[in-house]
Amino acid sequence: MAYTVLNDPLVRRQQYVDAINWYLYNTTLQILFVENSNNDLSNDFVNAINEKKLEILTFDGNDYDRSKGKGYGEALIIDYGMRHSKFLNTSSSDVFVIKVTGRLICNNISNLYMRYNHKNTVYANINKDDWNGNIANSQVVMAPMSFWRRVFLPKKENINDTLYCHFEHVLYDSIMEWRRNGGCHREFWEIPIIEGISGTSGIKIDNAAGLTSMLRYRLMYILRRFFGYRGYENPFYHGQPKAPIE
Repeated sequence: MAYTVLNDPLVRRQQYVDAINWYLYNTTLQILFVENSNNDLSNDFVNAINEKKLEILTFDGNDYDRSKGKGYGEALIIDYGMRHSKFLNTSSSDVFVIKVTGRLICNNISNLYMRYNHKNTVYANINKDDWNGNIANSQVVMAPMSFWRRVFLPKKENINDTLYCHFEHVLYDSIMEWRRNGGCHREFWEIPIIEGISGTSGIKIDNAAGLTSMLRYRLMYILRRFFGYRGYENPFYHGQPKAPIE
């Protein structure tokens, strides 16, 4: 896969298992896990599935031009989950979805859900990329299912890492369209505390916030929200191709 360093299947599998177990033991939220290489993990979680705490979907989602990169594959995963999940499709209401990038753990996800759950609002942090373009951080995004279905997924064919149009660019464009159509967008005042391994760079991610980093984050939040600042605050984006989008 283009621009993907962490390719060892056994390592990736164990990281998925560890992440699912963490969410099962540390949250009361229903968990949907969608896997795109036909590697079914259901036997590892029989009890959680039977108790309807966890739903696992697996499909062959890697049959596409690998030069498009993992961001395009992630969009296909979201698409498959939206269309096939019983958790998401048994309610007549517009289900509120927390999207977390696979293998990452958001340690304060329950706090975020308690605080950020307005049904017509997309919650995601906005920043700039390496060439001063706009991106939305994609590690943790909270949004109504209608946002994903009606706005983001119709744009998924635009994602192409080799052409420097990443998942984060399309997510940003989708949020702007959502706002133009009357929806709301907010950034996170409480920073999502994430740990794990970046699939892009292989670098360990651990943004547990101390007092100094928290104060800096809050300052950046104020500058972004009220003054339009687009500072480079996305440490997960390093290692992506540094070239302008044509």
